[in-house]
Amino acid sequence: MADVRPRVITHELLASLRENVTIDWVHRYSTPAWMRIKAKQILKR
Repeated sequence: MADVRPRVITHELLASLRENVTIDWVHRYSTPAWMRIKAKQILKR
């Protein structure tokens, strides 16, 4: 049986990104940085 950790990490990361996605043009430059930070936090756990 395959390891389920990558699947869990991917699901958690996508859920976090979907909750906080913005299309606000004022914040468009800070959004990718925020997404990288969230990804790193999830991977550290």
